Amino acid sequence: AHPAPVECTESPSLSTLLRDMGLSPRQHRVLTLLIREEMKPSEIAQTLEIDRGTVYSLKSKALNRLRQSMGQI
Repeated sequence: AHPAPVECTESPSLSTLLRDMGLSPRQHRVLTLLIREEMKPSEIAQTLEIDRGTVYSLKSKALNRLRQSMGQI
């Protein structure tokens, strides 16, 4: 049995920042669970009902997007 999905409850400023940087909703959710909730990739995979490899892929793409956005500031 999988645990119930976790609602992301980050501050509006973090949510706005991540959204404004062009992250997809899934990338945003993965980063939020990794950073704010301090969940392991295996826990995120179970929570979101996706493969662990997908968690790593979403994290990698999100971090690359953030790096690109930071370079434009």
